[in-house]
Amino acid sequence: MNSVFALLPAYNEELNIEKVIEDWENQREALYNLNYKLKIIVVDDCSTDNTFIKVSDFLKIFDNIEILRHESNKGLGGAIRTGMDYVLNIYKNEDLIFVMDSDFTHKAKYSIDMIKEMTKKSSDVVIASRFQKGSEIFGVPRYRIFLSYFAKIYYNLTLNFRNVKDYTCGYRLYKICRLNEIKLVYRENYISKMGFACMVELLYKLNRIGSSFSEIPFSLHYEEKKGNSKMKVINTMIQSLLLPFHIKKS
Repeated sequence: MNSVFALLPAYNEELNIEKVIEDWENQREALYNLNYKLKIIVVDDCSTDNTFIKVSDFLKIFDNIEILRHESNKGLGGAIRTGMDYVLNIYKNEDLIFVMDSDFTHKAKYSIDMIKEMTKKSSDVVIASRFQKGSEIFGVPRYRIFLSYFAKIYYNLTLNFRNVKDYTCGYRLYKICRLNEIKLVYRENYISKMGFACMVELLYKLNRIGSSFSEIPFSLHYEEKKGNSKMKVINTMIQSLLLPFHIKKS
């Protein structure tokens, strides 16, 4: 039986992380029926709240959870790279990895549809997209909706990857063997962007090695998120504008 990893980068998510883990554990049987064992990898990015304690309590209940902890804050890209480095050391060739936000805005139930989409289309990456027919967005502030649509238009003009409409959503399914390929090519720089830009960077480098993409619609539930947003809007906008030019030089 193959493994499917759920990689959860977390920074100050004590109000959300328990629900996220429980949501994944509720999908354990459905994933098993697709011939996948579920393993959850939480990367605590030097949280200053009780995130680490909350996750540690689950280790006493479930046998499929690992927690990795940063001694200093490394940002979203750093947390994703830590988790992927860990998985790349233990994976088998047919294993898969999900990456999603740890604020409970993404739901684990879509993992089943994403795996089926990957199988049906023979995709290397499946994106839970806000821009596919049937997608829904709840409770998202207007400025974030604007940023999402701006990113869609801007990256379509500057990058234009086939079958990609949502370049920035953090909920994705990857074939781990493809991630291993970009690490072999780019080595330690396979993820070099530490902020939200890492999501586009990964797509770019996967596209460079010939990976195929597809998307499914999903519902984004921002109203269920507890706590403050981690996004620094001005910095994110500047990084978004400069990113295509930076990554094309890599």
